Amino acid sequence: MSNKYLVKLRPMGSFFFGSERTFGLGEDNEHYIIQSECFPQQTSILGMLRKEILVIKKLIRNDWNYSKTRDKVDKLIGKKSFNINLKEKQNFGVIEKVHPVFIRKENKYLMSIPKDHKMQDVGEEVNKKYTPYKFCEKRKCTVSFENKKEKEVYIPYDYEAKVGLAGGFIDKDKNVINFDDVFKEDKQIGIRLKKNKQTSEDELYKIIRYRLKNNCEFVFNLDINFDEYFKEVDLNGYSNIVSLGGEASYFKISFQKVDEYIVDNFKNISSSHKKDIYRKIILLSNTYISKEQYDQYCNYGIINGITFRNLKTDYSEFEVKVKGKYYKKFKKTDKYMFLERGSVLFSKCEYEKLKHQIEGNSNIKDIGYNKYI
Repeated sequence: MSNKYLVKLRPMGSFFFGSERTFGLGEDNEHYIIQSECFPQQTSILGMLRKEILVIKKLIRNDWNYSKTRDKVDKLIGKKSFNINLKEKQNFGVIEKVHPVFIRKENKYLMSIPKDHKMQDVGEEVNKKYTPYKFCEKRKCTVSFENKKEKEVYIPYDYEAKVGLAGGFIDKDKNVINFDDVFKEDKQIGIRLKKNKQTSEDELYKIIRYRLKNNCEFVFNLDINFDEYFKEVDLNGYSNIVSLGGEASYFKISFQKVDEYIVDNFKNISSSHKKDIYRKIILLSNTYISKEQYDQYCNYGIINGITFRNLKTDYSEFEVKVKGKYYKKFKKTDKYMFLERGSVLFSKCEYEKLKHQIEGNSNIKDIGYNKYI
C-alpha cells in the first residue's frame, strides 16, 4: 500500500550543496572558489532517506558491515545506489517514489520562477506576477546547428537583453518572490593547511554557503510502501537531525501524512495551447534528456545547465576507516548535464514527443527528476 508523506527539512544553520565543485572525499580538489547549489540533489535526498530508514529500524552500523543483516537491509532500502544508466527498474525497498524538493515559505509552496518570466521593460516597474515572454509570427531568426543544418525559430519579441533572465520563485497564484526573501549568502574565506601544517598562497579558498530565511524550509513528497518490516507507526510523529550535502550540513527532518502532492499547487501556472506558436514545458525539477533528443524535439529553450554526478556505495570493496581509505567505498559516476529547474522548453510540432522523452526514464522520475508542468 502506497502512502503519501510531506517531508520537511529545516536547516540547523548554513548549508552547502555541492555539485562538481566541493571539498572532501579524501581527494585533492582544484577548486578554490566554490558556491553551494540552492537545492540538494535528488540522489542526496534518496541516500539520506535510505540511511534514515535504517536509523529508524536501529540497523545502522558505523563500521558499514551489514553482513549479518543484509537480507533485511535489502528489503528495507534496496541493494544498490541509484544508477542513471540502468535500464531495468531500480528498487529501493519501501521507498516507492521521491518527489522534487521545493521551498515552503510560511504556508505557501514555492517553485523556481520560469526562465521565460519577463521581469520588466527597460525603465518600467518590475512585474510582481509571473509574466511570460510573448512570441509572434514576425519575430524569428535563423539558427545554425553543429551539423550545419539551418532552421528558423521564433524568438520572444519582448525580451530585453539589458534586463536579463529572472531569478527567484513564484507561488501558486503566480506572485513573484525574490531570491533574497528566501536565501541568504554565508561567505567564508580561509586557508587550507598542508600535511606539514605549512601554508602557501595557492591554498587560499572562498566558499559560499546559503541559509534559509527563518520562515522558510525545504519540503518534498515521499511515497512509501509499508510492509512487515516497515510500518506506518515507524513514521508517526518521527523527527530527527540528519546530515545532507557536500559538507554534511545538518537539518531537522519530520514526516507528515498528506492527501495531495506539492506539484498539484502549480498545475495552472503553465498555459500552453495548440493555437500558440509554441507549446511550452516548464521544468519543476532538474531534468535529463540527451542533447540529440533536445535538438530533435525542442525548437527553442530558455535554459540553464547544471552538472550531475552522484556517489555510488560499493560494499564489495569495503575498507576500514583508517589511513584516509574510508572514502574508497564511494565511487563517483560519470558526469552528465541536466537542465536546471525553471528552464522552459518550447516545441511547435514535436510537443508530445518531447514530453515522451522527458518521461521516458522511469528511474530518474522515481527519485524526483524530470518533473514538469
